[in-house]
Amino acid sequence: MARPCDIYVDEDEVFYVPELDGFMSILSVDGDIIASWDSPLDAGWGNGAHAVWVDSHGDLYVNQNVEGHRWSSTLASRDSRINQ
Repeated sequence: MARPCDIYVDEDEVFYVPELDGFMSILSVDGDIIASWDSPLDAGWGNGAHAVWVDSHGDLYVNQNVEGHRWSSTLASRDSRINQ
């Protein structure tokens, strides 16, 4: 992990960790990687995740900076993350 800046733990003890370099890691309680995303900068994303939240439907939200502005995006539903 590089420069983690927030953490969200869901009811299943899954840890969601956004990183300032644009990466996202999803880990088990034992530290095993469940899923991760590389830097999305090439896809037009922001330049660093600053916060993460998962709603009651299992949708993942990440707050990022885009040229100095705040921007939030839904990344994936819970079902699509589990299948990665």
